[in-house]
Amino acid sequence: DPNILFKEYLDTDGTAVQRELEQLTLGIYIIKVEGGDATTPPTDVGIVIEGVEVLHDLGDVTSACALLMGVIYALNLSYPKELKTFFEVLQKLFLQLDAGRLSTKVQMLKNKLYQ
Repeated sequence: DPNILFKEYLDTDGTAVQRELEQLTLGIYIIKVEGGDATTPPTDVGIVIEGVEVLHDLGDVTSACALLMGVIYALNLSYPKELKTFFEVLQKLFLQLDAGRLSTKVQMLKNKLYQ
């Protein structure tokens, strides 16, 4: 479920957003302009770990995902249980780090992708 990792908010009430972000263990937040369409860039994209905003104004979600992997490695964090497979795919299939040891789920995905 992408809603576990990615949290979208409208740029209306900063205090309500801040309270919700303080409850996150690990996530990427996206703050969008109210009334904007799908092509309107977000006003802010950032990373939250243990309720603390560690990076902000990242520009886009792709950069946030790449930087989140770097933060996880730099701080030697464990992957959250509900996102373990997602991060394993990023780490082992896309970044080719420890790519020889795949879980069964990731091996099945790799086989489907490379057919």
